[in-house]
Amino acid sequence: MLIRTCLVLATFPAWPSLAAPALGYSPQDASDDQKAVGLDAMAVELRQRTAERRFAAATAWKKNGDALLKSPDGALKPLLMDNAPEIQDSILSSLKKELSTAPPDSTRVRAHLDLLQSVINASGADRVARLLPKLPTGMELDFYQSLCKAGGSTTLRVLEQRLNSPDSDQRIGALMALLGNGPLELCQGWLDHSPPDGLDRSARLSVLGTLSERGLLDNFRLPEAWLKLEHPREHDALFTYLLAHPQDHAEDFVLDEVLNSNNLLQLRSDGLKILENGVNEFHWRDCKRKLGAILRDKDGDPLAEQTAWVLHRMDEKTGKKFLLAGPEAEVRRNRANWRNHLELGELQVKLSEFRDAFKSYKDGIEIAEARRGNLRSSDWLYAARAAAGARKTKEAGNWLARTRMSPSELAPYRDLPEFAPLLDKQPFKRLFGMPN
Repeated sequence: MLIRTCLVLATFPAWPSLAAPALGYSPQDASDDQKAVGLDAMAVELRQRTAERRFAAATAWKKNGDALLKSPDGALKPLLMDNAPEIQDSILSSLKKELSTAPPDSTRVRAHLDLLQSVINASGADRVARLLPKLPTGMELDFYQSLCKAGGSTTLRVLEQRLNSPDSDQRIGALMALLGNGPLELCQGWLDHSPPDGLDRSARLSVLGTLSERGLLDNFRLPEAWLKLEHPREHDALFTYLLAHPQDHAEDFVLDEVLNSNNLLQLRSDGLKILENGVNEFHWRDCKRKLGAILRDKDGDPLAEQTAWVLHRMDEKTGKKFLLAGPEAEVRRNRANWRNHLELGELQVKLSEFRDAFKSYKDGIEIAEARRGNLRSSDWLYAARAAAGARKTKEAGNWLARTRMSPSELAPYRDLPEFAPLLDKQPFKRLFGMPN
């Protein structure tokens, strides 16, 4: 009987071992199960910790809420911050209760808001935003900025609704909060919705100031209407904005301000910087031609020299010609004055006219040595730069040595393009303190 039973069992396939993996179940599945169990445990622990913090915050408010309301920035402020953001739930409940009284106590409402400004997160800000219509008259304006900094989609929606308010204070307050703290990708739409003729001058200045300080997106564009503002303070604000954020459509506006000799010199000077930025970034061309009028002013425009340098950096020959005219005339008037040659040479170095600069320094040094003139270290430094740029290596080394400057003093000049090819040669390696 026993033998027959064994033979029968042998005809059936073996039962799978309980220790072996089940059919279709891999070690990776086991790992995933372990991860799932681990995540579930973490979620449970997180919920427990959150519940504990909420309980602690509610207890802290129950014991110290009245004291905090009497002195929001007092000695209990650390307690408030230690229980943030969970304590916002208790503060909001207390605020709702306060607002349900008729009329609410403005002082206590303000105290609640002051506390909330320190502790709210996005969820709390959105809940406060829903309470704005219930706040005492005028109080909600003071909270727009804090709400927008912390708030989420509900806060943005509430503030966007205020952009259509018949109350100009609410409209402007919401606009400033949104432009100053809202998502950058939405700023264009908010500004387009708020044309300058719908704002008073103070608000227009605030808008431009706020936009100047933000890192706007590259495709942000100041609407044309803003470039038609006429008040001098608004022009100042526009130039501050354009220095921070060059705009491709601002060339004519800025050029007109620069060419207007009745404007303040600082405004015109800032305008030149904007024009130079525009040429580099947007390839403006009209300003190159029209700025020449400043150089041709018979009465001598005080902006002429700065304009000439700008034109030079724009690769306009008229700028270089204007800058050289005076020093070249001084050399022709008195060739025996070695200082005239050196001053011309220094300007020629700054203009990267190294061959002409080398000749000017060579002539000036010969005259100075014949007359026992005393050259300064800066004179020898510029002479060495002129020689290096003109590929006169021997003179460059000799004149650089005569500066009597230490390697640390010469360090700021080591990376100048005229010296770059010489840094692996003597005496430049020694004079600049280059490693062997």
